[in-house]
Amino acid sequence: MKYSAVLSFFKRPENKPGRDLCRVFSPLEFPKAILFDIYDTLVASTIGDLNAQLEKKRGTKSFVKTAKHYGFEEKLGQQWQKLFFRYIEEEHERCRKLGILRAEVLVDVIWRRILDETLPADRSIEIDEREIGLFREMCANPVALFDGVEDLFLFLKERNILIGIVSNAQYYTEVVLQWLLGRSLFDFVDRNLAIFSYKLGFAKPDPHFFRYAEVAVRLMGLAPKNVWVVGNDPINDMASSRPYGFATVLFAGKGSIEEVAGSDIDAIVGSFGNLLDLVKGLE
Repeated sequence: MKYSAVLSFFKRPENKPGRDLCRVFSPLEFPKAILFDIYDTLVASTIGDLNAQLEKKRGTKSFVKTAKHYGFEEKLGQQWQKLFFRYIEEEHERCRKLGILRAEVLVDVIWRRILDETLPADRSIEIDEREIGLFREMCANPVALFDGVEDLFLFLKERNILIGIVSNAQYYTEVVLQWLLGRSLFDFVDRNLAIFSYKLGFAKPDPHFFRYAEVAVRLMGLAPKNVWVVGNDPINDMASSRPYGFATVLFAGKGSIEEVAGSDIDAIVGSFGNLLDLVKGLE
């Protein structure tokens, strides 16, 4: 597996339990495809996706740990932290001026810029920006699969229900998911329905994101009403996908549960066991 050297420094975590919860607010049709968010949906995360990290700008610890791991001093890690978030904000601002409201950066490009600007040009060892970006992410944002993900995926595959991804993500998101699953993500996920923000250049809740998803499912001969979007965020996942005709299932596996019934949500589940039962009940 690529990046196995980086991942060998981390222990694969135990799966996280969800909660027993299932409420249906509007009638659902048996799905022909289900599109899943990743952070705090398929996996329980410490911070969230890159946009969540940008909003919180949590300390320098993960950057310092990364610098030390690669043989550099603490002060360089502190410098990396400042540059990392500054360069992301600069890219977002550049894109806003071009009319892209929620731009997604290429975090490996950000890291390449940081390394080129802070390390000596005549250094004897070349550091791969994707490796260092993965290591920093693993330090900053440990994640674990929610219980029942694999069982649900196997059931969906048996029933010929397509599995897709609709997530704000980076290149390392696929790497980490493969590591957690112990197999390729694409053993389950249809590549035509694997929609990652870093490959688009914009992120949820940008209205273009689920327009792209709508076109992807229609090109496969599916109507959005027969496709479920499962995600943890009422805005990014539910409200953003609803205008395009998708059925919406809010995943509430962690955190507080507020009254979420509304026009944007067809159902709410607290675990993948609940979601599996919901699908089975419609057979």
